[in-house]
Amino acid sequence: MSMLRSIIVHMVNEKYKLCENCLLAVGYFQKHFEEKQCTGEYLDLPLLLPKLNVCDLSILSNAVSEQEVKQSIFNVGRLKAPSPDGFPVIFFQKYWNCCKNDLINLVPNCFVKGRIPEVINQTLIFLISKVPNPTNMIQFRPISLCNTTYKEISVILVQGIRQFLPDIVSPNQVAFVLVLQDETMRECLDTFCELSGQHVSFLKSRIFCSSNGSTKNARILADVCGSPITTNLVNYLGVPLIHGCITNRTYKEILVQSQKKLASLKGVSLSFTRRCTLIKSVASALPIYAMKSIKLPVEVCSNVDKLN
Repeated sequence: MSMLRSIIVHMVNEKYKLCENCLLAVGYFQKHFEEKQCTGEYLDLPLLLPKLNVCDLSILSNAVSEQEVKQSIFNVGRLKAPSPDGFPVIFFQKYWNCCKNDLINLVPNCFVKGRIPEVINQTLIFLISKVPNPTNMIQFRPISLCNTTYKEISVILVQGIRQFLPDIVSPNQVAFVLVLQDETMRECLDTFCELSGQHVSFLKSRIFCSSNGSTKNARILADVCGSPITTNLVNYLGVPLIHGCITNRTYKEILVQSQKKLASLKGVSLSFTRRCTLIKSVASALPIYAMKSIKLPVEVCSNVDKLN
């Protein structure tokens, strides 16, 4: 089922014309990820964020030890982070005594110089289709397959920062809403993009407005931002963005995904007992992610149990 779903019958370019050029994907992502020119403008805004003290900053500035390098290798999944040369983490873990000197010299040097060699920064981009039988590059979600050394550096960074997170991030910190006029909102987003070099895709963005608001003002805001209005923000990271009373329909997608996943397992060549075990593990794993953030309705849980 997953193979049939991912088959590419044909592709179209930005003008929705059939394209047979294999460089279509390369050109699309080169344009998407190209470096944006920052203005260098400085905004004098009050710094309201918590700051680390001198002692904590000195701890973060400590040199990377040999033990940290080793832990960063052995704390990563064995078959994760494949590099362009094809060596996964398990290779470095198994032959640690042979390659440890190179890694111990390379990784701390990156922190001292503040730069990563270009060869380490090479990344493979793998495309995952968002819809069955995609025809446009927008319908693919790219994921980056970084090499092992790059992953190792990122693990050391995360481990160093993690110990100070309780001091700078409030446990009840939540998002806030700015009360701005439509033109000012778009101007703030444009300024953010200019200063950070990032880009907001207004074509992929959606605007959700309260039912208590003016429909006319919502249309004006949509015209200014260039994003369509929606009554349902669907899912974010696999979890529905709720803006109303939670009903069984809110989490209907979990049942649909479970049914599709179970349908794809029908062709698996396993014994009856093993197939039952596989089905139960898959059906129970899908709703767990959503249940971490909110309590599912009883009927949804019952329907998931029926699939088992």
